[in-house]
Amino acid sequence: MRHSNYNGMTLLELLIVVSILSATALIAMTTVDSEHDALNFSMTKQRIENIKSAAIGHTLQTSPGVIAVDGFVADMGRLPVSIEELTSKIMDCDDDGTDESDTDSNGIADDCQWQYDSSSELWHGWNGPYLSTLADSNDELSYRDGWHNRGGSPNYGWYFNTTDANADTKKDQLVLQSLAKDALVNPAAPVDYAALNYYEQDYPPTASPTVTPTDESEPIIISADHELNINAWKFVFHLINPCDPDAMIPTTCTGSDLSPSDDLRVQLYYRQNGQIVDSSWPATDILRDAEDDLSELFELSTEVVADNVEQIVSYDYTSSDLYVPWGNVSYVLVKESDGSLLADPKINRSFPQHIILLPRTNLPEIHIYWRLE
Repeated sequence: MRHSNYNGMTLLELLIVVSILSATALIAMTTVDSEHDALNFSMTKQRIENIKSAAIGHTLQTSPGVIAVDGFVADMGRLPVSIEELTSKIMDCDDDGTDESDTDSNGIADDCQWQYDSSSELWHGWNGPYLSTLADSNDELSYRDGWHNRGGSPNYGWYFNTTDANADTKKDQLVLQSLAKDALVNPAAPVDYAALNYYEQDYPPTASPTVTPTDESEPIIISADHELNINAWKFVFHLINPCDPDAMIPTTCTGSDLSPSDDLRVQLYYRQNGQIVDSSWPATDILRDAEDDLSELFELSTEVVADNVEQIVSYDYTSSDLYVPWGNVSYVLVKESDGSLLADPKINRSFPQHIILLPRTNLPEIHIYWRLE
């Protein structure tokens, strides 16, 4: 009688194989989950950088020696108060809780339109979108963190807060935080916080999460990122009492000492709350001193320049802290007597003059050459 070989598996062997397969699947799932968490975390960090860049903007080299600026602050002259302000047209330019005027009745806030100001020769207003929205799983346009945490406009599930760190009534720093994998605010108790895994901890973390886990994180934008303190900004006047008979265009010596006939101020134009700062001429010198867009008084009429001499005098824009948004600004010289534009053809430049103020750089010293004749 012939016997066939039995090649089947015993129950014990089958259990061992199933255990190995289960362990392998578990390891694979754990690895996939870990990689997915890491991807979501990296995406969150990148989107934080994207929001920061959209808010404060960039410098652009448009051609050799020519720099342009863009971004919400550069256009609007303030920080956004929500992510939605970076993605969608806004109706409240100055964030005072009231929509701006609609003089042409087209349903759009006129004051937030990207428009040209002829006095300053500057464009201003909302010129976005500064951040491209993404369609989420519900086909809703939003800009969520890498974990796709739910939340409607205006901040789409992020914690977003702008505050005034300079105590000058203007919001100058921005805190942005993702609620991370668990979509929950960090627990208040340090022991509960310690129980969270790395990807469940809110990001960016607070300054001392193991002590006060629910505190705000460090701001992603601070004043120095988008504002300049123009205290002690130098305006240097070269007052020239000319006498050069050998010049290409001969100048006759005056034979007498000369002085400018007017005291002056710089009137500075810059963007703030979607508008160009431009006050009406205040009635008194005390009120003029209080205006941010007017410099301190440049007492040029007291400067006596001898014949055939160049006299150099300098003045500071202001002697106190004054923060203005970075970007394109312009200025004119105005007479202290009546606020009218100084338009002496013997000054080496026409007005308004344009300057780009850049964060974390020295203020450009302004030199003005004035032939007194």
